[in-house]
Amino acid sequence: GRVMGLGNPDYANTMYLLAKVLSQQGKGKDAEALIRESIRILEEAGLGESPACIQRMKFLSLELVKSKQLAEAENLQRKILHNLELSKGWNSLDTTAAAETLSVTLQNIGNLKESEELLERCLTVRRKILSEDHFEVAGILVHLARLTLLKITSDIKVNNDLSTPHLVKAKQLVNDSIRITEGILNPSRENRKKLNSTFAMEREKIGAIVVLMHESQFSY
Repeated sequence: GRVMGLGNPDYANTMYLLAKVLSQQGKGKDAEALIRESIRILEEAGLGESPACIQRMKFLSLELVKSKQLAEAENLQRKILHNLELSKGWNSLDTTAAAETLSVTLQNIGNLKESEELLERCLTVRRKILSEDHFEVAGILVHLARLTLLKITSDIKVNNDLSTPHLVKAKQLVNDSIRITEGILNPSRENRKKLNSTFAMEREKIGAIVVLMHESQFSY
């Protein structure tokens, strides 16, 4: 620290790497303190909107979620999303990933309406950038299905009649997700041609398996 200076971005990077190690060791509070300092250094150096700083903010938001500091995690995730909206726009997978992360946090604090709006927007963008049958699209469908089931619990307290259409919607979302993932795991010849390499095909299959694991949590 003394050689490069405490306010040097390189020092901030060292702190970030150490924070990751501490997090893996289960020392969340120490990791959180270091990553906050790393972010502060970058912001004071005029790098608050840089990819490096956003990466550190993402890491901090995960630590905050792990320690149940959801209100602060939400604020930080909103900041990340805002920065990505300005730098990359909404037609970016990085932006949709940030929006999806925020959506999950919003679900956890009970803001189901905004969470659903974000997921719907993510779904539209990913279908446009990727394809209708991509595993990342299937993943969003599973998130939407889970959110729909949460809405059943919320809305049934007000109106029992709302539970049936929500349940139908959740089933359809899960069925669509299963169709996509099964198509990836058992591709037709035409789909094999679309995946230009064995690596791409294996990556798609791994992603599909992860989605299927989430799908298996649903039972009607």
